Amino acid sequence: MKSNFFYSALAMSVLLSACGGDSDDSTGTSPTTLTISGTAAAGLPLVGTVAVKDATGRVKTVTIGANGAYTVDVSDMTGPFVFRASGTAGSATYTLHSGATSADANGTINITPLTDLVLSNVAGELASGYFERFQGSAANELSPAALNAEVAKLKEKLLPVLSAMGVDAATDLLRTPFTPLVSALDKALDAVRVEYDSVNNTATLRNVLTSETISDDLAVKAGAETNPPVMSNTTDLSTAADDITRVRAALQAFTGLFAGGLPDPGDIQAQLTDDFLMNDRDKLLFASELAGDGLMVNARFTDVEIQGFDYGDANTEYATVTMTVRAANGAVIDVVRDFKLARASDATTWKLHGNQEVIDVSAMALAVITQDNASVNGDCKRSGLEFYIEDYDTANSSGVSTVRVTGPGLPELGLVFQPGGAPGRYEIGGIGGSLYTLTEQDCGGSALMTDQEIAAIPDGSVYQIALEGGSGTVLHTYQRKLFKRPVTLAEMTAASSPFPDIVLPSSLDAFDLDTDFFNQTNVGAMRLNTGFLARVYAGRNAGGNYADASEDLLPNAQGRAETQINLGDPGQDGIGYKVLQVETFDSPTRSFMRRYEYSGNR
Repeated sequence: MKSNFFYSALAMSVLLSACGGDSDDSTGTSPTTLTISGTAAAGLPLVGTVAVKDATGRVKTVTIGANGAYTVDVSDMTGPFVFRASGTAGSATYTLHSGATSADANGTINITPLTDLVLSNVAGELASGYFERFQGSAANELSPAALNAEVAKLKEKLLPVLSAMGVDAATDLLRTPFTPLVSALDKALDAVRVEYDSVNNTATLRNVLTSETISDDLAVKAGAETNPPVMSNTTDLSTAADDITRVRAALQAFTGLFAGGLPDPGDIQAQLTDDFLMNDRDKLLFASELAGDGLMVNARFTDVEIQGFDYGDANTEYATVTMTVRAANGAVIDVVRDFKLARASDATTWKLHGNQEVIDVSAMALAVITQDNASVNGDCKRSGLEFYIEDYDTANSSGVSTVRVTGPGLPELGLVFQPGGAPGRYEIGGIGGSLYTLTEQDCGGSALMTDQEIAAIPDGSVYQIALEGGSGTVLHTYQRKLFKRPVTLAEMTAASSPFPDIVLPSSLDAFDLDTDFFNQTNVGAMRLNTGFLARVYAGRNAGGNYADASEDLLPNAQGRAETQINLGDPGQDGIGYKVLQVETFDSPTRSFMRRYEYSGNR
């Protein structure tokens, strides 16, 4: 089942982060309330929790509020303190750390990738390990002098970049309040990424806008770094700081077209570049499809993450973003990666440019339970990797004969997809279809991988997509990232597995016996994830006359959805084959599908 290609809108909350306030001592007898507040963000605000641990090992956990703001009461705790923010920002999962001394009570302590590095430098090890052992003598390492020295040293290393991006010279990377999506410091967090090497106990700071990197030996204290490496490449950073705001404004303006209703295709086209291309859909097709999609009404883009700018050619300057597309009720429609915008001729406006891919390719971890009238062993259960590949416009992909996919869990030489099935579709050579099954039960085959081997597939695996010519020449290359590995057979069969249930028709027998099924037939499902779009697909073959349809549905608050399928009268030949499937998704966007199948004339 392929993923949606794109939708709309932008939710950019600009709430100021909460700051700690003084307690009310008006009675003269009430104990003083001590709080620490701040913002948890990684270029985007975190959604999740903050745990604070004190010098005695005591831990308190609070929920992160709007726009990454948190506040924790430390009145009955003993400083110094370490913090752990766990959650998601955009499409990524983060665990970030920070530190504070007793003197920071009733003040601001931010939790960001930069404060995580500060705490790592204080401890001389990864902050995650220091948080675990923080208690007693380990807490003594977090002195005011040590903390302030590491904050100052990190700022020294990043000062040219911070200044170029408009960060005030007086900014304290640990303690200065800031607003995600608005403040200059947050723009710097968009640009500077921190990557750790736990084996060598080092960190690498990388500027995604300039590709410059500097290294940091965690074991070397600030006082010993007399001549530290400095991130000095500021090329185009001032421009990028302004363009971050302009790109977000362009996305917001685009989603504004759908406020309260669907716009004319021409209004959509006006905000697209002339050579716009998104998953093989050009400007006209893309605008036409969105203008007829009711899910776009009041939809929004969230978690907009700037991946970088390309200023290589003044006539073709691009920004690349990742974003989540949500329906009006907040349900996730799609997570869009590597989407481009291009600067318009007026030098300040940006237009949507698409991902510029000449074939539509989607990848996902898929688990499916199939119930059919021919089964004698029970329901067929399969888990694997699905790559849905379709070529809408062969004119822009001339010369492409096969598509090769490589990555974790696949054969060493990858999977080779060839044209087959419906026009424009590609199927796995020698296997057929789009699903590469890793494990199965009661399906008539055998598992390619054990549960242990499937569990070893890394989360966040990247798959390389190569469009090849007849001689094997690579014409185009794309990438797809899966947030989480496929499920194991044990996970599929667990009572807690999130498979949807089909409730209309009421049973497989009812589906089998309905000779006119899909001719204005109601289809219903339950146990759908309310945080995501659900999908229904139906198809039937009547005397060689094949018809199918799919529909995206918004589950209600109880996780239910219902629609009507109309494939028309099957005629006198009777239905030789029919299929109905309902699909839902878990939070890492893995697909869970239940299918009814019927074979045999009725």
